[in-house]
Amino acid sequence: IAATNQDIYEKTKSGDFREDLYYRLNVVEIKLPSLNERREDIPLLVNHFVEKYCKEMGKPVLGVTNDSIKKLINYDWRGGVRELENIIERAIIFSAGDKIEVNDLADNVNQSISIGNMPESIKEASLIFEKEHIKRIIKKYDNNKEEAATALEIGLSSLYRKMELLDIPTRPMKE
Repeated sequence: IAATNQDIYEKTKSGDFREDLYYRLNVVEIKLPSLNERREDIPLLVNHFVEKYCKEMGKPVLGVTNDSIKKLINYDWRGGVRELENIIERAIIFSAGDKIEVNDLADNVNQSISIGNMPESIKEASLIFEKEHIKRIIKKYDNNKEEAATALEIGLSSLYRKMELLDIPTRPMKE
């Protein structure tokens, strides 16, 4: 069994892939749509990988929050199933609770914003961006609000007002 994300037939026609090897490998061809084209499979794959890696690591099987599943479904899976598997493995390693929380997911998943889910209003979209940006900066500075405010180039009291307005917890945020 061999797998690729390239069009090997086209590569063979252009001379970039050996023709004899193409015919040797191409006994039965199975074409799978990308993970982005079958997002309904993501919860099943997540459960499979959670069970697999919890067993391998000797951890009790973790649950996955609905918010985490939503984030994973809306993420742009350029690396396909392999990327999803790596993200779940990492989340299990770093998870401190009995469920995989949004904060346990890799930064690239947390920082992605699905365009399809963005509001049409520029004001609402700006608020979503501002909230995510502030949360990321606070996390970057290990929950030190003074350093975060300095990095954001706003006063500490302004940071706390924005956190209240945007419903960002003022207690230390999970890493």
